[in-house]
Amino acid sequence: MKSKKKILACAVILLCLSVMAQSTQAFYVRSETARNVITTSRIDIDLRETDAAGNPFVDQFHVLPGQQVEKEVTVRNAGPQDAYVRVRLEKVFQNVNGQPDASLVALDINSSDWTYRDGYYYYNEPLSRNGGQTPELLTGVTFSESMGNQYQGSQFKLIVTVQATQVANNGESVFEAKGWPM
Repeated sequence: MKSKKKILACAVILLCLSVMAQSTQAFYVRSETARNVITTSRIDIDLRETDAAGNPFVDQFHVLPGQQVEKEVTVRNAGPQDAYVRVRLEKVFQNVNGQPDASLVALDINSSDWTYRDGYYYYNEPLSRNGGQTPELLTGVTFSESMGNQYQGSQFKLIVTVQATQVANNGESVFEAKGWPM
């Protein structure tokens, strides 16, 4: 039994010595953390609708057959990246007595800087970043002289939708660009 007590005493002494040895050890430690922020870019455009004098376009009332309404549509790049731009123009009549004929309203389009394809007018050049602006796509809306009485009191709406996508890493032209919204 004495040997068991001796072994137990030795074990306790060894345990105490190892705890004391570990608690007296000191280590130098250093830690560093790098926090890098990488922010993705953005595409930002402004649709501009003005009259011929450059004032914001306001709704027109009491328009008669044969009359032209001056309305200019341009797009401005307000973002930090060059962008490809396309615009959809949708003609809609409301409150017409009978079946409306949208062909009775002509849109005066600047076809030298824009190309019509698959329902959109594509600006032929990349729109430069930070303030680049397209030439006018639309310069006016002309109502046909042959509009009949069924159009009295009706409303014509021109719905203008503009979309843009990045130029960088996105094809060699506006027509090759990917990423257009569906």
